[in-house]
Amino acid sequence: IYQYCAINKSIRAKYVLEYRNKIPEKILQANNETFKQSLTQNDYNFFFGKHLDNHTHSVFFLENWHKGFQTVIYRDKKSGNLIGGTHANYNLNEIPPMAYPKWTFREYFISAYYPNGREPFINKSSILSDADKSKLKSLTDDDNPILILFKLRAF
Repeated sequence: IYQYCAINKSIRAKYVLEYRNKIPEKILQANNETFKQSLTQNDYNFFFGKHLDNHTHSVFFLENWHKGFQTVIYRDKKSGNLIGGTHANYNLNEIPPMAYPKWTFREYFISAYYPNGREPFINKSSILSDADKSKLKSLTDDDNPILILFKLRAF
């Protein structure tokens, strides 16, 4: 069970469950309600093992039942530095609001954008060509999601 500090971009273990020898007696005596109560009444993040790796970075998905949302932490494999948290750190006028990454391919993370044609980035983005902006404007809520491949710079 972890606590993430966005100020100094660090994560630390609040509780570590060690199972090398045997399950501790106090864990066996506790029930699921005790665990859930501890998580919902404290600002704890916990890890169910959901993560993605590409050649240069890892992404970890931490749950937080106190705040009711998921925290995403990206880790640079070379430097060991962490970035992330509960809010995306990018300019919504440049790229679309996209889902957390679901897959990887080589150095890319792959996410999905669910189009609606009304996002501000469609008109304002300096990354998209005019032809791409025109295509995006014609998409509706009924269209399939668009896959977005992205890679992270070193940090």
